[in-house]
Amino acid sequence: TLKRQTGNTASEMQLSLRYQHGTGYLAPYFDGLLEGKALASRCPGCGKTWFPPKAVCPDDRMQTVWSEISGDGVVVSTTSVRTRLPFTEAAGDYRFVVVAMDETENAVFGRMQTGDANIAAGTRVRLVAPIGELGHPAQAVQFKIQGE
Repeated sequence: TLKRQTGNTASEMQLSLRYQHGTGYLAPYFDGLLEGKALASRCPGCGKTWFPPKAVCPDDRMQTVWSEISGDGVVVSTTSVRTRLPFTEAAGDYRFVVVAMDETENAVFGRMQTGDANIAAGTRVRLVAPIGELGHPAQAVQFKIQGE
């Protein structure tokens, strides 16, 4: 929508875009996240596992297979911000974390379900089913402190 008034030097514009976001190869990963399950990819050749998954092993170029892992991991780094999550109206205080997942070669970016100020590097966490508005499937990567 474009509104312009004669004599003004500025125009008011509103842009809108709506589309279907395909998940393709990663559909099992995102479906698992919605249930609080950690579906990783494992190389049948070298046995290495990744979460988030990789379609092809970067070491030996073999196609990976799906493998469910525990969903447990350790916080590597953390940050707190007040923001609006992309593609949502959900504004608030969020605690984002990078978690090295047990049984895997890589780390995953996600957020804590609570803004727990006690989260620090070295804290043990567990992947859980997401709560709240999800603007993108990747926002389903949510954690709680183990034992909570």
